[in-house]
Amino acid sequence: MFAKINHFFFQKYENSDFIIQQKVKVVLSICVTLIFVILTFVVSYIILGQKDPGTLLPVAISGLILIVCTVLIKYGYFYIAAHTIIIVSASAVWINMVMESGSLLARLDTVVIAIGFMTFTSLLVSKRSSVIIGYAVANIILFLGATLYIQHQLKVTNEVIFEYVIDVIIGMASAGVGSLLIFTINKRALQKADEATKIAEAEAEKNIELNRTLEQKVLERTKELRAAMEKTHHMATHDSLTDLPNRLMFTQQLNQAIQSAKRNKRQLAVLFIDLDRFKIVNDTMGHDAGDQLLQEIAQRFKQSLRAVDVVGRLGGDEFVILIEEVKELSHAAIVAHKILKAAMKPIVILGEECRVTASIGISVYPKDGQDEQTLMKNADMAMYFAKEEGKNNYQFYSKDLQLKSIERLSIETNLRGALERKEFSLHYQAKLDFKTGAIKGVEALLRWQSPSLGSVTPTQFIPVAEETGLIVPIGKWVLKTACAQNAAWQRQGLPPVCVAVNLSLRQLMDDNLLEDIEAALKDSGIAPNLLELEITESIIMHNPERLIVVLRNIKKIGVRLALDNFGTSYSSLARVKHFPIDTLKVDRSIIHNLQNDPENRDITAAIIAMGKTLSLTVVAEGVETQAQEDFLRDHICDEMQGFYFSKPIAPDQFGELLRNHNI
Repeated sequence: MFAKINHFFFQKYENSDFIIQQKVKVVLSICVTLIFVILTFVVSYIILGQKDPGTLLPVAISGLILIVCTVLIKYGYFYIAAHTIIIVSASAVWINMVMESGSLLARLDTVVIAIGFMTFTSLLVSKRSSVIIGYAVANIILFLGATLYIQHQLKVTNEVIFEYVIDVIIGMASAGVGSLLIFTINKRALQKADEATKIAEAEAEKNIELNRTLEQKVLERTKELRAAMEKTHHMATHDSLTDLPNRLMFTQQLNQAIQSAKRNKRQLAVLFIDLDRFKIVNDTMGHDAGDQLLQEIAQRFKQSLRAVDVVGRLGGDEFVILIEEVKELSHAAIVAHKILKAAMKPIVILGEECRVTASIGISVYPKDGQDEQTLMKNADMAMYFAKEEGKNNYQFYSKDLQLKSIERLSIETNLRGALERKEFSLHYQAKLDFKTGAIKGVEALLRWQSPSLGSVTPTQFIPVAEETGLIVPIGKWVLKTACAQNAAWQRQGLPPVCVAVNLSLRQLMDDNLLEDIEAALKDSGIAPNLLELEITESIIMHNPERLIVVLRNIKKIGVRLALDNFGTSYSSLARVKHFPIDTLKVDRSIIHNLQNDPENRDITAAIIAMGKTLSLTVVAEGVETQAQEDFLRDHICDEMQGFYFSKPIAPDQFGELLRNHNI
C-alpha cells in the first residue's frame, strides 16, 4: 500500500519542481497529524470511560506506532515518520493529563500545543529561519495564554499548574527532539535533493551538450551523405575522364529534347563524332597521352558550342552532340565545321606536337528518326561514311547510306578471307623521267577481285582494312609480292626499276615492319635501293618525332622513302628537311586543275623549287594532259606519273611497256 502511495505522490511529481514535492509532503504530514489527533480523542474517551486502561492498550498502541514508523522509514518517508513520533509524544502528554485530572476540557491547551508543534515541524521544510522563529514564538505565546486561561477559569492551584507546566515542558522537549530530528533529516534530504538536482542539472547540461554534438554530427553526416549521393549520381551520369555526360545521361537528355521538339514541332540534330587515328596515338604514345588528348578535345568541343547544346562522351574516342531548335540543316553544318576545326588544331602532349581529325555523322529529328535509338544509329552510320570519304569531314544521314552500310558490312566480311583465298593482285603504274624519257620507277597498286562482290576499288576497301587492322597482313603481302615481281622482271632481262609500295600508319607502327622489309628483300634478291616506300604527308604530321626514328631505321637498310600526297597538309620546308626522305610526290588534286588555277601552279612551282633545294626527287601525280606535262617540264620537275603516260596495268603488260619504251 505504501509503495502505491509513494508511486502516486512522488513518481507523479518526480519531474516537478522541488517545492511542489515539499508541498506534497506537508499535506501528508497534516493528514497524519489529524489521524493521530482523532486517535488521541478516541483513546482519551476510552480512558475516561474506563478508569484503568491496563498495560495492553498502551503496548498495543506503541507497537502499532512503531510498525507504522518502521514502514514509513523503509519506504523513504523519513519526514512523516519523524512527524509521527512528535505527534505521539504530544498525544502521550495529553493522555497523561486527562488520566490525572479527569477533565478533557482542562487539557484543551495540550491540543493547541500539539497542533502548534505540528505546524512548526511542517515549516521546518522551509529554509526561511524568520518564519520558523515566528511560529515558535507564536506557539510559546499560545502556550502561556492557554495556561493563564486555565488557571483563571478553572481556579487551578499552583501545584497543579506547576505539574501541568512540567508535563508540557516534557512534551515540548520530546516534540523539540522530534523537531530536531525532522530538521536534520529534512536538511540532509534537502542537501541530497540539492546534490541530486545539481547532478541532474549537470547530467541534463551534459545531455544537452551531447544532444547538440549529436545533432551537429547528424547534420555533418547528413551533408556528407548528401554530398556522397550527389557525387555518386554525378559519377553515374558523367564520364570520369572528361566529366562530360556519359551515354546514360545523354540518352536521358536526348529523350527529353525529343519530347520537347515533338510538342513544339521543332527539329533537333544529333552529331556522332569519332576521332581519326586516335588509336595510333594511344598505342604509340601511351594511354596517359591518349587520356590527355581526350580531355583536351572535350574542352575544345565544349568551347565550340552554345551553352544550351549538349556534348557527351560515349566511350573511347566517340563523342556525341545534341543541338536543339535546328531551323535549317545549315545550322548543323556550321556546328560540324566548328568541331572539325577545333579537333584538327595541333596538340602538345608529353612535349610532342600531334594532330588528330574528326569524322562526323549527323541525323536530324524527325526526318531521320523519331526516337533516341534510331537517331543515334543513323548518326553513327553517317559517321562511318564520313570516314570512308577520307575522314576529317561530316556527312548527313540519308536513306542511301543504309544501302552503303550494308555494302560496307559485306566488304568487311569478304575482306577477312580475301588474302587466304588469293583474291588480291597488284597493278603497276609507270613513272617517267622528264630528262631521259625513260621509265625510272613504278608504283604497285593493290586491286581486289571478289567472287561475290566483283571488282572492289581501293577507296572502298582500304579504309575498311585500316580500320579493322587487316591492312597489316595485306600490306606485308603487297611488299613481298612487289619485290618478287621486280626480281622477275630483272630475270626477264628488263632494265632495273625502283618499285614503290604504299605504307599505312598502322604498318609504320607495327613492330615487325623492319623484319618484313628485310625478309621481302632477302626472298626476292633485289637491291634495297630498288624498293621505295611511300608514306602520306598526313601520316608524318601525326607523330613526327617517333616516325623519324622509324624512317631512319628503314633508311639504314638502304630502302628509298617517298612523301606522297604532298601539298595537302601542313608540312613546311623546315619540317620536311628533318625527315630522311628521297622523293616528294605532288598530290594529284593540285596537278588536276593546274591549267585553270594560278594558286595550284604557284604551289607546284614552290614544291619543285623546295625539292631542288633539299636535293629531293620531285614526282607529279595524276598527269593527264599535255598542258600539265609542259608546265612540269618547264619548271624542271623530275618525274611524272598519270594516265597521260600509262594507267595502272597488269605485271605482264608493264613488262612489255618497260621493254618497248626503254629500247
